[in-house]
Amino acid sequence: DDNEEPSPIECKDLDTFPQWKEEVGYWIGEYTLLTGDGTYNTDQAWPYPYNHYAGFITGNVEGQAYRQRNVFLYPPQTQEQCDEYAATGAPIDVVGDGTCGVNGNSLVFAADQSDCTTNGTITGTVGPVATTTDLVGADNALLYQVFFGPTLFQSQLTTLHTNAITGGTQRTRTAQSFSFTGDFA
Repeated sequence: DDNEEPSPIECKDLDTFPQWKEEVGYWIGEYTLLTGDGTYNTDQAWPYPYNHYAGFITGNVEGQAYRQRNVFLYPPQTQEQCDEYAATGAPIDVVGDGTCGVNGNSLVFAADQSDCTTNGTITGTVGPVATTTDLVGADNALLYQVFFGPTLFQSQLTTLHTNAITGGTQRTRTAQSFSFTGDFA
């Protein structure tokens, strides 16, 4: 009958999907941010090393919402890199009280996403940018992407692997960032 009302969409709670169940908890790890040529990322605006820095991530699922908080701890930059920054004549933007080469620092990120979902995909924002997380793989991976308008800025794949012997789950994340021209940043 053409006069029938369409069936309403039935939203599913995220904890009905295996990948979202595995995103509840916390992870401590070591991180490295590389450039397109495989060297460690450097940035005068954030004069702390992007190689071998520590991170703490916590995630929580409630209904159709996911909440993640990241705390990253950066050691002091090498004196050699600080001297290289100084040689360019550009200001070194040490955040807070500190000296390049002496003090480390931290960054805190928040990422909240929610949606009425039937397939586990959710969206949100980090500051002014749009984010989307899609479930991929054999119920064992999530693809998180960050967009500035229509332009992809960052893509992260989190793979969840359960060890058949120990039963423990390993969470591995790889990420790529892109410049606004589409080149690897």
